[in-house]
Amino acid sequence: MTDTEFKDVVNRIKDRLDFLCDIKGKEYSTEQDRLSNFKRTAALEKNQPEQALLHMVAKQIISLFDIVDSLTPDTKPHPDGLLEKTGDVIVYMILLQALIEERYYVKQDR
Repeated sequence: MTDTEFKDVVNRIKDRLDFLCDIKGKEYSTEQDRLSNFKRTAALEKNQPEQALLHMVAKQIISLFDIVDSLTPDTKPHPDGLLEKTGDVIVYMILLQALIEERYYVKQDR
């Protein structure tokens, strides 16, 4: 893969991340708390929001395993489906960072 081709991959992922953070953020959070979905799930599961998030991301990771396990010289994943799964995992990692920062850093500064 050339540097130009790699940059194209990065740019497609960045575009997907912008879309996910905007559209999915509105769907799965409130205006008052962008992380509310994980906090509410944690309350139901009787654990921490970070643990709830990791349970959710596990589904995406398993889907990626399924994609990788099905690869053959004659079979390739649909690029949009692959981008959806990898983008979801990246966004979950950003959300994990935000949850941890909110709990341990942001609230202390208030």
